Amino acid sequence: MVESTVNAANAGKDGNPDIATLANGTTVVAYQSEFGATGGVFEVRFQLIDAQGSPIGSPVGLGQQSSVTGGGAVVSGLSDGSFVVSWIASGNVLAQRFDANGVSLSPIITVDDNVNIKALAIEPLSGGGFVISALHGVASGGGSAAVLYNFATNAATTFTRDIESSSQFGGSGNGIKTLELPTGYFSVWAAANDEIKGEFHEDGSGNETIFFDETFGANGGIDGTVAAAELTDGSVVVAWAQYGNIRMLMPEVSDEGSFLPGEIANANRIDETTQPDILALSNGNFVIVWAAQDPATGDYNIKGQTFDSDGVPVGGGFLVNDVTDGPQVKPGVSEISNGGIRVVWQTNPSGNLDVAFKDLTQAEITAGTYTIVEDSPTVADVEITGDLVQGEVLGSGPPPTDANGIAEVTYSWYRNAMPLGQSLSGEIIAGANGATYTPVQADVGETLGVLVSVTDDLGNVSTFRDIADDVIANQNDPVQGEVSIDGAEDGVTVGETLRANPSLSDPDGLGVLSYTWSRDGIALAGTNSADYAVTGADLGAQLSVTVSYVDDFGATERVTSDMAGPVGSAGPTEDADLIIGGTGNDSLTSLGGADTIYAYEGDDTIDGGAGADRMIGGPGSDTYHVDDTNDFVGESRNWAGHDLVYASIDFRMGRAHIEDLYLTGPALLGAGNGLANEIRGTVGDNILDGGKNNDTLIGGAGNDTYLVRAPGDTVIEAAGRGVADTVKAFRAYKLTDNVERLYLQTLRNDAGEGIAGVNGIGNDLDNTIVGNPFDNVIVGREGRDTLKGQAGADTFVFDRAYGPANVDRIIDFNVNVPDEGDILKMKGSVFGGQSAGVLDSQLFTAGTQANDSNDRFIFDAASGNLWFDADGAGGASQILIATFEQNAVVSFDDILIY
Repeated sequence: MVESTVNAANAGKDGNPDIATLANGTTVVAYQSEFGATGGVFEVRFQLIDAQGSPIGSPVGLGQQSSVTGGGAVVSGLSDGSFVVSWIASGNVLAQRFDANGVSLSPIITVDDNVNIKALAIEPLSGGGFVISALHGVASGGGSAAVLYNFATNAATTFTRDIESSSQFGGSGNGIKTLELPTGYFSVWAAANDEIKGEFHEDGSGNETIFFDETFGANGGIDGTVAAAELTDGSVVVAWAQYGNIRMLMPEVSDEGSFLPGEIANANRIDETTQPDILALSNGNFVIVWAAQDPATGDYNIKGQTFDSDGVPVGGGFLVNDVTDGPQVKPGVSEISNGGIRVVWQTNPSGNLDVAFKDLTQAEITAGTYTIVEDSPTVADVEITGDLVQGEVLGSGPPPTDANGIAEVTYSWYRNAMPLGQSLSGEIIAGANGATYTPVQADVGETLGVLVSVTDDLGNVSTFRDIADDVIANQNDPVQGEVSIDGAEDGVTVGETLRANPSLSDPDGLGVLSYTWSRDGIALAGTNSADYAVTGADLGAQLSVTVSYVDDFGATERVTSDMAGPVGSAGPTEDADLIIGGTGNDSLTSLGGADTIYAYEGDDTIDGGAGADRMIGGPGSDTYHVDDTNDFVGESRNWAGHDLVYASIDFRMGRAHIEDLYLTGPALLGAGNGLANEIRGTVGDNILDGGKNNDTLIGGAGNDTYLVRAPGDTVIEAAGRGVADTVKAFRAYKLTDNVERLYLQTLRNDAGEGIAGVNGIGNDLDNTIVGNPFDNVIVGREGRDTLKGQAGADTFVFDRAYGPANVDRIIDFNVNVPDEGDILKMKGSVFGGQSAGVLDSQLFTAGTQANDSNDRFIFDAASGNLWFDADGAGGASQILIATFEQNAVVSFDDILIY
């Protein structure tokens, strides 16, 4: 059968249907209808439909109402074949009874005039009569209670309000269902706070048993619709919608006839579901129908599933509606004579609300139009584990499991936790949202709880909780803060009064403070005040103070300050003073005597004055004034800073961690250390030795001597300051500007052999360059240079333009030992473009002038002069390029062109 429309054509809205099957096989559909030119006028109507699905007559209206609320009308067939319709209108609960042909058998009965009725249901009684049940607004607390209105006979127009739930529920629960059972009444409803409540009332006794109290906590996803049915075997089925699932409960019946909670199972989870209705079939099975949202379109369809009497699905799920345009919602279901079912629902084709129905056969409701996805329950063993002590890690049990998969698990830890349904009450601990939690001071003495919320991959949410079985015990917390000493910031001297300044906090509580002062770590008896007067007994010692107290949990806590001192004299004298600086930038000056000065932190200036003083700067960039050969400067490699010594005496840095040395007054010698030093001379003839590292040596106005040892040493000599400045080089070296002399020093390896490669290069002054006893390369460059190779096979290089201002004097060319190996190395581009290699003999002549056009180099042994003639015996003049002493002899093979 295809779906059909129940209501007559109507420009207004028709919806909120309910259905019942009468004893003669006819079904009656009650629904809400809007009509009128402008809408807003409603009435409840019903339509009779025969067993074959054909309408019997036209819809019957029950009178116009200014409003019809409460979800429309409810209808039920009675034991004598008649039926009753009930609805809520204008704040009243109304009812009216009709025969099987739709003829009125009673006037409209006012059942209740409470304006806060929220839901209705009708249950026919097997012995005649019926019960209307409602969620009833009550005066106290503004909540709701389940109320039953008992009509003793089918024809009764009066009733007794003889059963009312004693439980009060705030909020807006809006679904209820009551069943007549052999031993009494069973009511189930959707209460506030997402609770499903169930009560069993023994017939005639007035007693009640809350056998089912399922609480899901705030935002638990209950949509307010609840359905129930009694099966042919006397068992009961309850269904409701939660988190897009149809959840199903089958309570158990005890031997005494009372009800016990049954297992909760998910009947369906293929898409977002809501608004279930249950029908008990005559064959012992039952059917649940519901509205299911299509995740692709967002529209709702009417779907269903058949179950056997044990709640096991029979076949697959089935789709009811044919029209899928617009949402299909609010289904109701009733059995028809052929063993099939008739489903009624609210449809919305093209935006026009109508009431539709469709018949399905027994085969169609077990055919399996689509597959039901069963939802396995979430399993979680939530238990607080670990020692209930501050600072100890607490666990919440193993991770939850779910056969459908876990989408999300959230944890909330509570302080002062108490049970609240399936949830907890108390203070939610901010930030405590993990599977573990470490109690803090605020938790001491409190009971902790954990609430675990699990969302499975089907969107179902389950909550689990546990509460610790004891309060959290305290763990002693460390003291926070420090104790400082006021008055010690700039050093400590005899006669001062120091004051302890505690800045402390303790999560366990801060007790009364006590004080004990110590000298060099040894407690001083009787020093129990925050103040301490420094005496002569403290001279040279370090002072500290210990602050102690007993916290709120009985633990003794102690905090000791940093050392202050050492204690110094009150001021400088002509005797041996001890002067102590502070942590700032101090200027410490003493008088006569062998003084000891400790500057400590800061960029300090220290002057010991006359006498052999011991000066220790401490961390920072310190400046020292040294005026005695027995003055001692103390600096450590562990102290940051860049230190400077002004020395009016000859000064060697030694192993002290000093960076710079400036000589003053009569001081002549300045020697560095292993650091990269800057050493400055005076107006005298200074000797400046940087030492091993890459140093900067700066001379003054005198004839200074520089000892160059490291490859990165730099010599700085200003113009016009001295005429005989000398570099003694312990490596190959090129003279810097304004330095006149270069002496290459003798270097040997561990075997005593000379180290090669110690060469010297001049500058544009008239230099004196002296080699060592080994093979040297000596380059005079510009100027009238005096060159002395000493022993070894030395090479004298001529690489600059020759002329009267550039005539070099060579002292010892091959005169130290026979066949010494000295050579002259001439740059070909300077000397006529000669070919590289040993000079061609045709280009050399002995005498005082060229003899032919080939002669270029002319040597006169008698005078020791060496000339160069650019054109031989031509017209150009020969130019003197070098003079040789000690009867030196120069031949063509002593000259190498490069």
